[in-house]
Amino acid sequence: MKRPVITALVIALAAGTWILSGQFELSGPAKPDTPTTIAQAREEQPLDVRVRQFTSGRYRPETVVSGRTEAVRRVGLRAQTAGQIEELGAAKGSAMREGELIARIGVRDRQARLAEAEALVTQRRAELNAARQLAEKGYRARTQLAADEAEHDQAMARLKQIQVEIEETRIRAPFDGVLEERAVEIGDYVEPGNDVATVVDLNPILVVGSVNERAVGGITVGTPGRARLATGEIVEGAVRYISSVANPETRTFRIELEVENAEGGIRDGVTAELILPGRPVEAHKIPASLLTLSDAGELGVKSVDGSGRVSFLPVDVLADEQDGTWVDGLPEIVDLIIVGHEFAVDGEIVQARPESGGAS
Repeated sequence: MKRPVITALVIALAAGTWILSGQFELSGPAKPDTPTTIAQAREEQPLDVRVRQFTSGRYRPETVVSGRTEAVRRVGLRAQTAGQIEELGAAKGSAMREGELIARIGVRDRQARLAEAEALVTQRRAELNAARQLAEKGYRARTQLAADEAEHDQAMARLKQIQVEIEETRIRAPFDGVLEERAVEIGDYVEPGNDVATVVDLNPILVVGSVNERAVGGITVGTPGRARLATGEIVEGAVRYISSVANPETRTFRIELEVENAEGGIRDGVTAELILPGRPVEAHKIPASLLTLSDAGELGVKSVDGSGRVSFLPVDVLADEQDGTWVDGLPEIVDLIIVGHEFAVDGEIVQARPESGGAS
């Protein structure tokens, strides 16, 4: 065998022996330090962190539900007597005052019948007065006097009936509102029960929605609330009604927010977002940057006790606001790590200093 070959075999054998003996290790990614080794290393030089003390405050959660605007009153007017429409009042879509004319049905022979009824009443009244004078003198039996009184009352009833019928030919607004629909035109013939017009009352206006069974307990009649309309406008009002019975299909409760609408700028049927305050709770407002995840994936924050020991405290997020996040689950007063919490390990001892830079 040639010398180079022997030399190569000897080198290979030596290299194999070295590998097997554990004196040579293949290169690879370094293993990360475990929390235990980190904590042990920091016993000699504790991690320097900054802390801030937080105190709980009163937080009133808000319930936000989809809804819509709705007229406080909507009335459909129908003809009470038969006849032909001879006059129209307010135009469709116009504002109306209570008692203002919407439409008038022709009187036709009703005026003649009114005159006849008035004449009959005058006659019956005269006959009754004469009968009473005779009865006082003993020339009229009481039974005959009672018959005269009955005839007089019947004549009065007929007069009242025709007066009401004539008044019903004038269809008027029942309250201040808007003439939303008018179903008749001049010349149309209507009978009792036929639709004539629809009047809606838009002041105040309602913003209605449905709240679930968890949120309804924190809302009461009179509770102030607000609504964000599809137009972007924010309006404020107060809760005027909460349903006592849940919708059997959705298990939600109807709620109505009453909003002032004197100018009539808010229309019926506009999509809205109803924002209602709930029952106040004790919570903490903290910077959102302090929130972190535990090894188990649980959301929380890291605090430091009086001995400098780090603790992971799980929290529930209640709401996010521009100046912080409201969370639940913390002690009334707690010191939270605001600088260095990304590196602090649950259970380790750290060098905690207050935000100002002094000793904790």
